[in-house]
Amino acid sequence: MYLTKVLVDSLTVQHLRLFDAYRWKQELYKAFIPVGSERPFLFDVRERAGTATVLVFSSTPPKVLPFGTWQTKNVPDTFYNGNRYLFELTANPTVKKAVLEEDGTKKKQGKREGLHPARYEEWLRRKFENSGCTVTSVATENLGLRVCHHKGSLVSHSAARFKGVISIKDPQGFKKMALEGVGSARGFGFGMLLLKRV
Repeated sequence: MYLTKVLVDSLTVQHLRLFDAYRWKQELYKAFIPVGSERPFLFDVRERAGTATVLVFSSTPPKVLPFGTWQTKNVPDTFYNGNRYLFELTANPTVKKAVLEEDGTKKKQGKREGLHPARYEEWLRRKFENSGCTVTSVATENLGLRVCHHKGSLVSHSAARFKGVISIKDPQGFKKMALEGVGSARGFGFGMLLLKRV
């Protein structure tokens, strides 16, 4: 796996019209053409005073695009063999609700609904427990709604940021979660798990 850090100045952000997560996704996809999988990377965008810091986590190294400053490093498999990690995660906490057909049968695809902020920590602990991790401490920040343009419509996602410490019970389950991302809306800049071994 590869972790890439991209620094993009405010003028470039404006020139490329990188005003929301979907536009970032469209631009970052160009670094992985031809795309070998449906979701070849996870990403996390942080902006301050118009300048963006973008982290990209991918199974193949990206092609450096003609904007910003790009730095890529390899993340060895042994990184996931630790017992405890500091983590940070920007996520879209949701639950899937069943949707019924006219005849009363359940549709294959349910509908995702955002959670009340009071349930964010419960959601996080359940996600981690299901992947073989125990949350030993966590701080939760409600980031409100993130809105972006997608296929001619406005799409909004509830956003939360979690910071804390996890202990690993199932290394394989933990690694799978780290590689695939956490929760929904991963194509909109959510779900990338930032980790540091302790």
